[in-house]
Amino acid sequence: MAFSPRAVLEAQQGYKKIIEENPALALFSAWPQMWTAQKRLAEFLNARPQDLFLRPNVTVAMNDFIMALELPPNSEIIISDIEYGAIINICRYKAEKEGHTLKIVGGGESFLANLKQAVGPKTKLVMVSHVTTGSGFVFPIEEIAAFCRQKNIFFAVDGAHGAGSMPLDFSKTEVDFYGSNLHKWMMGPKGTGFGWVSPKMRPHLKPQFAGWTTYDVQPHFQAFGGGDEWTVRWMICSTVQFADYYAISDTIQFWQTLGAAQIQKRQRELRDFCAGEVTRKTGWVCLSDQVAPAFRGPMVAFALPAALANRGFELIFLLKEKHQLLVSMTMIHNTWCLRLAPHIYNTEAEITQAAGVLASLR
Repeated sequence: MAFSPRAVLEAQQGYKKIIEENPALALFSAWPQMWTAQKRLAEFLNARPQDLFLRPNVTVAMNDFIMALELPPNSEIIISDIEYGAIINICRYKAEKEGHTLKIVGGGESFLANLKQAVGPKTKLVMVSHVTTGSGFVFPIEEIAAFCRQKNIFFAVDGAHGAGSMPLDFSKTEVDFYGSNLHKWMMGPKGTGFGWVSPKMRPHLKPQFAGWTTYDVQPHFQAFGGGDEWTVRWMICSTVQFADYYAISDTIQFWQTLGAAQIQKRQRELRDFCAGEVTRKTGWVCLSDQVAPAFRGPMVAFALPAALANRGFELIFLLKEKHQLLVSMTMIHNTWCLRLAPHIYNTEAEITQAAGVLASLR
């Protein structure tokens, strides 16, 4: 989870103030503004706004798509063995609820080869991350999508760490679904995310949630979606903290001002510096660098000495309380590892200081 730029936070607070001054009016005028935010996001992603739906985070977006996807009876769902636990559970729940089989295939650089060996006539859905939460490994999603298209298999991507860390262009993808957060690498407001659905997927989806847009649509909702009934059906149709979503537009403005290419170039520079500096000072193995550069994402994970690994999640609090160092602990193949995620608000000097702190843990 990343820090938001000051301009985004100030805009967010300004929207909250306006909403609190007249909550009733703010509620009934929310959907035109939500549609504006969705259109700004779509422009940034090179997508049609009608193909997006806003959600508080990627877990909700993945839930709504995966549970809505109609699969033939006794289908097979394939995931990799390095997926995020919450998303694994969505696939597991769907399999158990609908009588499907869940198959786990080895991830990493060999995933596509493993997938080609694993698919069978009952395989109907493949789900992988774009950038894994554990080590930052980047799956070649377009190559996987092309293979799935050949086999008539649906392909969904958990892009929790994708938006902001990777260039995304939904006008040129063969992926069927992509869900992401905006509060991570995009540095957007906390509690904002989205799902993107390929137009060809619409006939295969039956929403499992109901509300104001399930049947007859109320007049104040009709300002959303540009007249597209499917888009209205998938929109947020209840009271939420609208200010968070309105500030998506300000987040996009921040990226357009600084330049997405420049931001992501700086991310890569800091990521590589962090991997090298921590490895040099601690002697720990950087798990994220044990793959070819094309598979390396914005985060770096390190194998820990046994004594530290056994402390697990406790290390997060130890480092914060004693050294004011913010890290994350991540589980990779049932072993606790330490993960760092430098962003553009960090400096090389801070990373060097952090590496020194980590080295002192020995």
